[in-house]
Amino acid sequence: MKKFFFAVCIGLIVCVSSGWADRTDHPNALGVFAGYTGGGLPYGGLHYQRWFSKFGIQAEGVGFYDQTDQYFYSIMADALFPVYSNDFSNLLGGSLYLFGSLGHSGQSYEWEEVPVEAPDSVMYDLNYVKEFQAKLHVGAGIGIEVVLFKNFSFPFHFGMGGDIPLNKTALNTLGIAFTFGGGVRYRF
Repeated sequence: MKKFFFAVCIGLIVCVSSGWADRTDHPNALGVFAGYTGGGLPYGGLHYQRWFSKFGIQAEGVGFYDQTDQYFYSIMADALFPVYSNDFSNLLGGSLYLFGSLGHSGQSYEWEEVPVEAPDSVMYDLNYVKEFQAKLHVGAGIGIEVVLFKNFSFPFHFGMGGDIPLNKTALNTLGIAFTFGGGVRYRF
């Protein structure tokens, strides 16, 4: 079964369609993209994509900070390998591609330690613990892009991914699971 799956993947990578002319007419795209990593963490943000003659790249990133010293940031980059592309009409086109992802995220947490009851039945004050989680994200899968009016692009990603902890904390654990994402962008 592994040999069959490997042969199908190699066949898909080698297969290149005649739809390259349209992709080179609009090789860049800007927009937003969001999804979930293998460990269930959100990623996404502002998005840029660029197609070259036989492969493409894309990246997205986001960050936020609030007054309680809570923050989150995420950056993800993908390598894209075309499988099939076709313009069905002047109004509708699409492509199928394989992707490989690599990313990083960081997030601060504040949580309460469980209060300890003293022998004389007096509760100690709550103790708040702050922790920082850093993770490396990896993944691979299939991308589908629907293009309307040759400029409006709607990408969807489906695959497998993993979240690898970069620092050891109580809540920072390894996660491997199904990933998905989607977005809206303008091709130019």
